[in-house]
Amino acid sequence: MELKFSYVARAAVGEVNAVARWLGGDGVGAAAPALARLVGAVRVVAVGAAGALDPHAAWCEVRVAGAAVRVGGASGGVRAIAQRVLGGPSELAAPRPLTMAERAVWTLVVAAAIADLGVAGQAWPLEAAAAAPRVAVEVVMELGAITVWLDAPAGLLARAAPRPGAWTARAALDGELVVARCALPATAVDALAVGDVIVVERAAGGLELVIGDGAVALAAAPGAVVAAVASGYGPRDMALPDDAHVELAVTLGTTRLTVRQLSELAVGVTVPLGRAVGGPFELRAGGRVIGRGELVDIDGELGVRVVSLGDST
Repeated sequence: MELKFSYVARAAVGEVNAVARWLGGDGVGAAAPALARLVGAVRVVAVGAAGALDPHAAWCEVRVAGAAVRVGGASGGVRAIAQRVLGGPSELAAPRPLTMAERAVWTLVVAAAIADLGVAGQAWPLEAAAAAPRVAVEVVMELGAITVWLDAPAGLLARAAPRPGAWTARAALDGELVVARCALPATAVDALAVGDVIVVERAAGGLELVIGDGAVALAAAPGAVVAAVASGYGPRDMALPDDAHVELAVTLGTTRLTVRQLSELAVGVTVPLGRAVGGPFELRAGGRVIGRGELVDIDGELGVRVVSLGDST
């Protein structure tokens, strides 16, 4: 048995994906009732860089959210669709310019496609072809094959944020809620004893949610169990002087957020803390809980006093 897969050119995937994300539809899937009434079942078989254009192709423009994508259809396929929609005598397959009615049918087909996608946009007919479309999509219909060209604005890739899938509401990550931190030699961490006091540096804004190599600042009142995001995601300031040092973090613990919640973090968004703001705090070295401590003032500097050692959480 020979398995045949649809071909997708790597150079074209980014732009096609950007167009799909910008349209923001829910996906045609197996059910595309409006489109099926016009052309029957459809299947995309290849996506690649645009080659030679059909000089008689029909063009329309899809306008969504202040941007526009030009969509062209090869004249042979458009004529076949128009024959099915409008009727009339059969004709030879010789190339010829499309009539106004045939170009209007192409706009109707594109409008049906975006309606099936659930896209809040409009399709408008165009007289002129796109100057240099970069992507060609090969589509198989019940009526035969048709080449569709896409001409997207250069800035569309930057504007099109990926739409989160259902899995992002299930997958979760733990983020540390850091109050203060410092860099200590690993040997000093191993030698810590109850009662020791270490000078630490307060986290930006007094509380940070640390995810990976970056963090967002949080704002929370004493005793609060939720905090509001107070900054965008950015790199952490703490830099270890060498491999012999580790980061000692004073934390409220961790909070679990789904991937979707993380993707939607913005200034003002509420983040659950899992406990009230206040001590005693967890002491973490290299991401591992090594004890608990309380914040103290050391001649005007912030410090933490070790009150217990070992992971008692």
